[in-house]
Amino acid sequence: MAQNLSEKRSFKRIPLTLTLQLKGKYRVKASQSYHFQGETLDVCFDGLGIKVDGSNGFEVGQKVKFKTRLYPGDFSIKAQGIIRWVNTIIIPDVHVNMGVQLIQIRRYRLWCKRIEKKIFHMSQSPL
Repeated sequence: MAQNLSEKRSFKRIPLTLTLQLKGKYRVKASQSYHFQGETLDVCFDGLGIKVDGSNGFEVGQKVKFKTRLYPGDFSIKAQGIIRWVNTIIIPDVHVNMGVQLIQIRRYRLWCKRIEKKIFHMSQSPL
């Protein structure tokens, strides 16, 4: 049976690499949390693709918190999201990618403004 992998996103994602500090809680032991470093692969108004060095227990449906800076020296943007997909290919020394839908973000207007700016600059770039 073939899977339907059609695009269901509301907004176009744009390539953008940002360093992230992620924090999640183990589903089995909710009182235990873990911290993880990662980086974005792409972003949009309501989500982002993230690359991490290992799954460390991240699961679809799990809430994660993260913070990042849109530009070096810029203030931190803190957000919370829900993991919507995690690639399940387990190969040593290969990054794990996952998609996160934003559910809460500080300075959301600024987030959107900066993404719009990035989209505008990409549209003005010669092919």
